[in-house]
Amino acid sequence: MKRRIALEILAVVLIAALWAGSVQAQQTFMRGDADGDGQITMSDMIAIAVWQYANGAPGGEALTCFDAADVNDDGNLNVSDAIAVTGYLFGSYVIPAPFPAAGVDPTADGLDCAYYDSTADPAAVNPRMIIHDGTVLERAGLDFATVMKQIAVTSGDPNPNPLALYRQWWGDLGGNGCPATLNGFPNLCNRPEMALGGTDPFTGAGPGNDESYIPVAAINRFDRATAPYDSCGSFSLLYAIRSGLDDVAFRNLIIFEADVPNPAPQMGRAGCADLYEAWNDLDCPAADQPRLLGEIFLRGAGSVPPAVDFAHYRKGIGEIRTSTFWGGTQGTWAFRSFKTDLGRAGEARIEQVPVTGSTHLPALNDPMIAPGIEQAVIDAVSPTGLAAPAFTGLSLETLGDPAYHGAISEAELQGAASAWQWVSGGVQGPRNQGLIDDVDQVAQPFGLDAENIFDRVTALTCAGCHTLPIVQDDLGGGMARPLPNQFQHINEYGVLSPALRTVFLPARRALWDAVIGTGTCP
Repeated sequence: MKRRIALEILAVVLIAALWAGSVQAQQTFMRGDADGDGQITMSDMIAIAVWQYANGAPGGEALTCFDAADVNDDGNLNVSDAIAVTGYLFGSYVIPAPFPAAGVDPTADGLDCAYYDSTADPAAVNPRMIIHDGTVLERAGLDFATVMKQIAVTSGDPNPNPLALYRQWWGDLGGNGCPATLNGFPNLCNRPEMALGGTDPFTGAGPGNDESYIPVAAINRFDRATAPYDSCGSFSLLYAIRSGLDDVAFRNLIIFEADVPNPAPQMGRAGCADLYEAWNDLDCPAADQPRLLGEIFLRGAGSVPPAVDFAHYRKGIGEIRTSTFWGGTQGTWAFRSFKTDLGRAGEARIEQVPVTGSTHLPALNDPMIAPGIEQAVIDAVSPTGLAAPAFTGLSLETLGDPAYHGAISEAELQGAASAWQWVSGGVQGPRNQGLIDDVDQVAQPFGLDAENIFDRVTALTCAGCHTLPIVQDDLGGGMARPLPNQFQHINEYGVLSPALRTVFLPARRALWDAVIGTGTCP
């Protein structure tokens, strides 16, 4: 029976000696921070255990600094390091240097630190931006069954049934419920994950039911609230199916991205003050995080309605996204988007929609569609799109025409092809030399070429954000692509990607402090 690696001390029995024989590294790191999130928590013990237990997957890719995981500094990685993490958390163990600040390992040993990236701002991974401790989410009542029930009940369906809703959602990926095309682009149907439509994630939910889900993270995307501020932003809950905890061929991650309406849009951001105050309070020393998260997502924060509501996934930016690896040796990946809707009889439904930001790349060579994409790219590049350090203007999500959006992530449809591969004829079909020449012309004044531009375009698609080989990390002009953990930014164990820890979350935190402010703790 597949079982999750729990937070209890019993999990440490999974750990054995992991590493020997490498040269001493001079990379700076904080000892004990095995998962690289800038703080010492039980997730560090889990990261060590997962690396050994799962042989590097699904969570092991995050253990990139063995020195940091050598918590007791004895030159070995074994059960005593997990015990040391627990001892520190309970106040009975003092972690050796470098701690509590990052530094170089003062002890010569055979361990190495290939990559560690949380030393610049350990506070960047902040409760105001993200809670990725599953036990806190469970204590908040944010289990998968509760969330699905609230979605069903708030739909207006006279007979709300979360199990029927779940089975319709996944069962529709096969048979007559699955359209052959979405937005005119190919859509993959009758895939192995449609088998989820015959499962029950609710009955007997827990370690004994591999079909059930665990809460992984609660995420604050207040930055998605823009003028005229009819929305307070997007507030998300991430779940992972239990089977994926120890089987890389059967993984399913679901994120509910709620677009929460502003109760007083005429007040601008101030209309969302109660919600923002609740997020601020999550970072207070005496914060009751489960209660606050329950208010934010289930009961409502003051005048702001709860994030979990059927209507919040059907309008604006609200949606449900899935990242699924199902069947075969490693699982065949698909990244899909869904929105809630009502059927003809008023029944609640979750229906597939095109993935915004994941343009169907063969369209770049389509004589009917390519001219519009070309003009949109050139408009984004010139005259200001490349003058600034950022390049968000090149996102395919913001090119302006939803007709470009594909059915699922391009990495699934075309074998992780990049935009440049399609334009240059590297995948199939002719090279679009006219498009290359036109983009070269606007890119060259910035010391770039068309390949740099289309690599940047791909980096901002769903596929570019979630896969490593799809595009060069060097995007030209000294710009590098932030790195995920393979296909996800948060995995089943709550381990955060380098991109989240060092780029996205710090940027959101800085924007929050500048726009919202840190408030006053009660």
